[in-house]
Amino acid sequence: MNTRVMYDYPRVLFRAAEENIIQVFHIAEYTIFSPFYSIRLKNFNTPVSLSVRVINLGRTSICYYQELRKTLDNELLASCIIHQVFFDLSTRKSLPVPRYLQEKHEEAKHKPRPVFRNFQQGERLKDVAFEEQLTVLASDVDSFGYHVNNAVYIRYCLDVAYMATKKGRFKAFTGQDIADYNIKQISIAYSRECRIGEKVQVQIAETGTIGELVFNIYRTSDGLSAAKCFIQFEIGKTAKL
Repeated sequence: MNTRVMYDYPRVLFRAAEENIIQVFHIAEYTIFSPFYSIRLKNFNTPVSLSVRVINLGRTSICYYQELRKTLDNELLASCIIHQVFFDLSTRKSLPVPRYLQEKHEEAKHKPRPVFRNFQQGERLKDVAFEEQLTVLASDVDSFGYHVNNAVYIRYCLDVAYMATKKGRFKAFTGQDIADYNIKQISIAYSRECRIGEKVQVQIAETGTIGELVFNIYRTSDGLSAAKCFIQFEIGKTAKL
């Protein structure tokens, strides 16, 4: 499963009718369960179902929960919680949730907002194990916002983690390819835009939790962080994809 699957479905479902209004992802947390990897090993043609429901509605934001399940036996493959902010492309500022969504999901206004991981890491990581500079390509950006697609930030993290693994920069990862390890969870927070042609620096450090890496992606033009990400891998059980 590409992470774009879980991003694009709610974008189609919740995209505001008003011109120049988009939904910008603020935080996303993915959990991937072991049956997902079994499918990739045995049967690429397994039918799956994706569900989504609103779990919190704020003044300018919406939170929703998604599940990916096998259609035949309803086995859970992956889940995701996303906090998304409504944003005006012309003013670059947040906007109130559109009225039709407020009316449709009135009950969600009274539900608590999910508790997400603490991403307060500062503009730079400490004890950096590896870092690499990347250039934002045209294929990395959204067609409507012209900034880096949310899922692409995760690809940046994994690409640079691959480089670091090949160079033997991690204590917990002894393999030659980061793809040798199953991913258990991804938590990512977005703070600023990156656009075509911009240079970004991707830093990686080990958190002290076995199998977990933390990433910081910052713009080299002003040194400000665009995204921070934690990825938890399953150590001791490699992926045979």
